[in-house]
Amino acid sequence: MPFNIGLSGLNAAATDLRVTGHNVANAGTVGFKESRAEFGDLFAASYGQISDTISGQGVKVQTIAQQFNQGNISFTQNNLDLAVSGQGFFVVENAQGETQYTRNGQFKVDSNGFIVNNTGDRLQAFDRTSDEYDFANPTFNVGQMNDIQLDPKAFNVAPQATTEIDMQVNLPARADPPINGDDFEFSDDGAEPPRTMPDTDMYNYSTSVTVYDSLGEPRTLTAYFVKPEGAEEGQGEPLTRQVYIGMLGENGMMQQVGETQMTFDENGR
Repeated sequence: MPFNIGLSGLNAAATDLRVTGHNVANAGTVGFKESRAEFGDLFAASYGQISDTISGQGVKVQTIAQQFNQGNISFTQNNLDLAVSGQGFFVVENAQGETQYTRNGQFKVDSNGFIVNNTGDRLQAFDRTSDEYDFANPTFNVGQMNDIQLDPKAFNVAPQATTEIDMQVNLPARADPPINGDDFEFSDDGAEPPRTMPDTDMYNYSTSVTVYDSLGEPRTLTAYFVKPEGAEEGQGEPLTRQVYIGMLGENGMMQQVGETQMTFDENGR
C-alpha cells in the first residue's frame, strides 16, 4: 500500500510537469491560455472507521484548469490582426458549419474575400440593419451571425495620392540657428562623394512621414526646420521657422518638393 501511495505522487508530479511543458511550448502561440494542474488527496475509509486514524491513499489530479487571464496585446503590421481585451471570444465557423470560439485574432482575407483564420475558419459577425452605415450610431441585426465577406470592389480601388498631412511638432524656442542654415540645400551632385541630403549643420530639426504617390507607392517625405539667423529677441522675427520639405528622387538624391515659413504667436503656438 505505501508503494501505491508514493506511485500516485509520482504520477501526479509527472502530470504537473506535462502541463508546465505544454505551457512553455505554447509561449509564442497567439491567444493561448495556460493551464494548471489541480490536485486532491485520496481519502479512503469504511463505515465506522475514525478519520483521524486513516493515513490516506495518496493524491490524484482532480482537473487541469485553463486560466483565462488577460494576455499582452501587441501591435503588428497586419490590419486584420485583432485582440480581445477582457472577456469574450471570436466566433468562427469551420467548413462543416460548426461554430467554434477562439481568442486567436490572427485573421486574413481568402481568395473569395472572406475573413478567415489560419485554419480557414470564417470569422462571424452580426449584419448591420441597413446598407447605409451610420458610424455615429451603428445598428446591427443580433438575431443571426454570418460570414464577413469584403466587397470585391474594395480590391480594385484606384490608388490616391496623398494630398494633405497633419503634422504636430514641438520646436525648442532657445535653439541656436544652425551654422550653415543660410546655405540650406537638399543635395549636391558635385560633392565628393555626392551629398544625397542636407548636412546636419544646415537645420535644427527634421521629421519624416510616409506619403503615397499617384500609383499608391509609399514615399518618405522629410521636413527640415531651420531657425533663421538673427531670430533672437529684439532682432528680426524671433518667432519664425523656415521649413524645407524634401523627398528622395529616383537618383537617390534628396529633392525639394515644398517650402514654407511657420509663424508662432507670443505663446509659441
